[in-house]
Amino acid sequence: MVEHKIQEISEDEATLYDRQIRLWGLDSQKRLRAARVLVVGARGLGAEVAKNLILAGVKALTLMDHEPVNPDDLESQFFVSESVVGANRAVSSLERARPLNPMVDVKARVNPIDGEPDEFFTKFEVVVALGCLKKHNQRLDQICRLNNIKFFAGDVFGFYGFMFADLLLHEFSIETKINVKGAPPVSQMTKDTATFAPYQDFIDADWKSGDQAKKLKKMSNGYFLMRVIQAFREKEQRYPNRSSEDLETLTAIRDSLLPELGADPAKLPSEIFGYSIIIIQSPR
Repeated sequence: MVEHKIQEISEDEATLYDRQIRLWGLDSQKRLRAARVLVVGARGLGAEVAKNLILAGVKALTLMDHEPVNPDDLESQFFVSESVVGANRAVSSLERARPLNPMVDVKARVNPIDGEPDEFFTKFEVVVALGCLKKHNQRLDQICRLNNIKFFAGDVFGFYGFMFADLLLHEFSIETKINVKGAPPVSQMTKDTATFAPYQDFIDADWKSGDQAKKLKKMSNGYFLMRVIQAFREKEQRYPNRSSEDLETLTAIRDSLLPELGADPAKLPSEIFGYSIIIIQSPR
């Protein structure tokens, strides 16, 4: 990551971002204003994340996607329209994304992840991977950790979804109230740090051993659903649909994968797959 000096916010920016500066402070807005963010994946989730980052006032945002707009995108990706079906998804998003905040430099990148050298990803302060394959999340997080870059990953599966964050060694502030006799409570800010685990640890978690096995009983099935759908995508190179063949494949993956992870396949009932299918990709 190339270090950039944090610049002062202009008068126009202070006016535009007034409400959020009141919420999280001027220093936080300055850091946002200096951040260059890469959003990989411009489907519906990518559009929502990109919109929020652009409105928040980052320095620059690159939207990366090598796939064309398809008719299903029209139901969740609000940056594109029917007139651009067949055109690149990232490029087609620019026309509606840029006017959201002219102070943000919004660009498109049309190469697939495998088509970019590691050096490309080191140009950013934050990398957000949405709807990416497991192997791509692993590669991106490794690059980010080596270069002190914040990394996020996420996806949605019907009514389910996941979000992963690797902020490395993250420093944050905690506000506490101190009671003073005869006077109103006094606010005091203290700093603390949190160490984040890499994506590889997230994937390699061994639910058969020690403390992890104890947590398993109380754990929701969302993690295992994510792993099954990721395995399906690695195998089929697409999201599952509601066909009986895909539901059978998901069940077979569950029955082989969950025991490897130390979990009983019964933790993920077959009927859950019907709620985890992306509805807009179902046969019509």
